Amino acid sequence: MIALLGGTAVAGQSTQPLAQKETRVNLNYHLGSVVVSSGFKGEVTANWTDAWAGYFQSGTPSIRIGWRAGTIQRVRDNRKAAVIVWEKTEKTSENSIQLTLLRDKDGDILVAKIGDLDFDVLVQNETHEDIFMSLVRSYQKERCRLCPSLKAKVVN
Repeated sequence: MIALLGGTAVAGQSTQPLAQKETRVNLNYHLGSVVVSSGFKGEVTANWTDAWAGYFQSGTPSIRIGWRAGTIQRVRDNRKAAVIVWEKTEKTSENSIQLTLLRDKDGDILVAKIGDLDFDVLVQNETHEDIFMSLVRSYQKERCRLCPSLKAKVVN
């Protein structure tokens, strides 16, 4: 597991400069990158031939954001007992984000789908939603050549 601390903007990688305590991090070698705040840790939990998954986690506030891509079960499909509260699409300058709020016995799960990549978070308060949406909106499909990458938790 690596701690993601500090940060600098990389020329040609982002249209907005990063704040002092933010870092752009590669999800995996070909899945693109996101911006996370200092204090976040993350790792790759699945690195197969056709499927990848991982998470970002922070202690303050306590939040865990999962991500998955490839031929892996989607969050919406995995939560069969969940009720869809709402669905909407948000367009950014670079991406179209399909958002779904699910509700089950565990609470509200916010899911964002960008192409073949899913992000999800158990929303416990408005701060969680803001942190999640900031990370999702920062997604870039291209790999950042000078940014750190998440380390694998498992050896495949």
